[in-house]
Amino acid sequence: MTPKKIALQLVDESLKELESAKGSTLSAIQKLQRAAGIIGDDDKKIWCAIQLNDPLYTKPLKRFLKFLLKHAEPITTDFKEELKRHKKLLGEIGLSESIHYSHEELSVKAQEGGGGYLNIGIIEEMYADLVRTKTGNDGTYYKNSLNAHINYAKKKAHELASQLYSQLKFSGTVINCFEILKNAVDDRLLNLNPGIAEQLMLAFRSVSSDKVEEWSQSLTTC
Repeated sequence: MTPKKIALQLVDESLKELESAKGSTLSAIQKLQRAAGIIGDDDKKIWCAIQLNDPLYTKPLKRFLKFLLKHAEPITTDFKEELKRHKKLLGEIGLSESIHYSHEELSVKAQEGGGGYLNIGIIEEMYADLVRTKTGNDGTYYKNSLNAHINYAKKKAHELASQLYSQLKFSGTVINCFEILKNAVDDRLLNLNPGIAEQLMLAFRSVSSDKVEEWSQSLTTC
């Protein structure tokens, strides 16, 4: 089985976990992380690592969150400089604001009663314990906050897994179709009219490109 097929299978299993009422968010995120690692999607891989409480990422994120919560006053020059410094440090380890410390992400992680940056598996276990004992909280963690955290992780993981599934499932489809067609006509056309064959091969090359401007060039060539 090729790496792409393995990754696709893992993402499919991840989505099934997330879409099942009895599915494990921990298992889904672990599978998504493995799939992202296989194809080199660092953004998704790191997001998963954060949910699994990888200290490489969660320690600086905790410091960043603590800084934001401590400086809730109007923005000053000192605040801006310190904010810039924090973001620079986060960027150096591959963290992106749009996915790894978005406003929504930080809002969830800021809730200590919801588990903060604890491993999502531990959060699931604590929530299950409170549900089983019919208790609203254990003095530190609160059922509603834990549930909100789990729901966020599920929603975000499903969004990322769906993106990855589409990427793996449909990438290369157009190129493969053109390759089949090209291989079928190249030899015959080359014998009939070498000039037209050359133009057609140039068109195939352009339409298979990732650059939009080359697609229009392929139409002109035809």
